[in-house]
Amino acid sequence: MSFTIFLHFSRALLLLITVLMIVTWQVWTKNPRYINELDYEWQTAYVEEHEGRLKTASLLLGKDREAGIEALTELADDLRHIKKRDRLDKFKRTTLTRLMSAHAGQGDLDKALEYADEQLAFDDRDLMHIVTRALLLERIPGRAEEAEQILAELTERIPRFYRGAVAYSTLLVRRGRVAEAIDITMHAADLGLMDVPLEKWNLYWDPGGGWASKRRMTMDMSPTHKPDEYWCSVKLPRDVKGLRKFRIDLPSTASLHLVDWKIGFIAAKDGDERDHVVLIDGLEGVERISQMIEEGGGVRAEGGLDAYLSYDVPEEFAAVEGQITIRFQGTMRRSIPRAMRRLADDEELMAQVRAQFEADGRGDVFERFLVLARS
Repeated sequence: MSFTIFLHFSRALLLLITVLMIVTWQVWTKNPRYINELDYEWQTAYVEEHEGRLKTASLLLGKDREAGIEALTELADDLRHIKKRDRLDKFKRTTLTRLMSAHAGQGDLDKALEYADEQLAFDDRDLMHIVTRALLLERIPGRAEEAEQILAELTERIPRFYRGAVAYSTLLVRRGRVAEAIDITMHAADLGLMDVPLEKWNLYWDPGGGWASKRRMTMDMSPTHKPDEYWCSVKLPRDVKGLRKFRIDLPSTASLHLVDWKIGFIAAKDGDERDHVVLIDGLEGVERISQMIEEGGGVRAEGGLDAYLSYDVPEEFAAVEGQITIRFQGTMRRSIPRAMRRLADDEELMAQVRAQFEADGRGDVFERFLVLARS
């Protein structure tokens, strides 16, 4: 009796498997789009779950540091198996970075270093993390020499990595080796790392849904006939309506001093009607300054990865008809790191350093530094 039941069950199971195989084959061959959509939905849900957990933990970190660290630690444990270039790659990096920063903020530098080391093991070619980890090492008693060696090797190996040169020169200043720091700074300047970047600026616009890459246009600056003055002009797509905000993003890691800039809004009208024009004073009209500091009647960017200026759109342009053009024009000069600029204010120190450079027959290097530091 039991054998008969087993036989019937086996036949039913075999029939079910056969039917499923036929259905799967039909779907794969006749409607592969359905499989792709299903796979996309699974991947999206997988990513969104971890993105949501990271966002929740990060928000919690700002309200209850201990609870936030606990939530981030659980997420880091769940992401430990993730490899580089996985779809969760960026969430693992961000989680480890925030745990490192949170522990460092509490003064637990050894624990912070554990997460820094884990991130380095995850991607030992992440140059920004190598710099961040070196600066963390500098704060740990007895490990400043190691931090200096890391930055020295990085700067020698990749001399055009601006953030590495900045970190190395400022570390040398903190260690009292000002002449060496000036040499590193001027070498970076001679390589053009501190020149005003003319390419890869970006304009974002927001009709109310927030900033998004699909609402972005790349723009290049061009020099005017005046010294250190540049301009660019961008026509927004004709279907842009209900404009609320816009922002101008500097190229990543740009180092410059921006002064005296204005932004023009121009709405082209059909027929013989005159274009509608509104002019915004750059500094007075700014709504937000990101990763820059106000200084010298303008703003100074010092190599930030997300430096930008955002503005509210003039009210009269919110419902304007016709294509909108945004024109930017301002004075931009190259800039060196703040720690290096502050050195120039110490006259006694500068006199000593000048003597060092002159004794080596390199007084011209020091004078060029002073001009750059005071510009």
